[in-house]
Amino acid sequence: MALSQAEVLTGLAEIVNEETGIDTTQVQMEKSFVDDLDIDSISMLTIVMNAEEKFGVTIPEEKVADLKTVADAVNFITVVSAFVEIVNQETGIETSRVKMEKSFEDDLDIDATSMLKIFKNAEEKFGVTIPEEKVADLKTVADAVNFITEAQ
Repeated sequence: MALSQAEVLTGLAEIVNEETGIDTTQVQMEKSFVDDLDIDSISMLTIVMNAEEKFGVTIPEEKVADLKTVADAVNFITVVSAFVEIVNQETGIETSRVKMEKSFEDDLDIDATSMLKIFKNAEEKFGVTIPEEKVADLKTVADAVNFITEAQ
């Protein structure tokens, strides 16, 4: 089942507390990891690795730099979780197989009709529009998740 923002925030606050000693009540959506919570890059990498394990998601290295606030991290993890759930519901593919680096066509063997259903459900779930001409560019789970998070 897809994770709610509240579940992710609570879990992320626990991870931050374990890594840094910062009280969980200080880990709020509007807080910056660096400016407000004073989390250094090494601690941030540990937090990301622990979040990946706790929430069963993959956060690509190139995406970590974009996670400047707690809200950025919570939203990204929530979108990944929900998108993976949509893929599972439309295709029956186990959520554990739907990884960020996986190609929809080559790795997950998802046909064009199923892809259109997945993207239609994603549009409804996330309140975004995925233009038809953009669909061909969304070849991997990461491509789709990044598009959705940037479009929100």
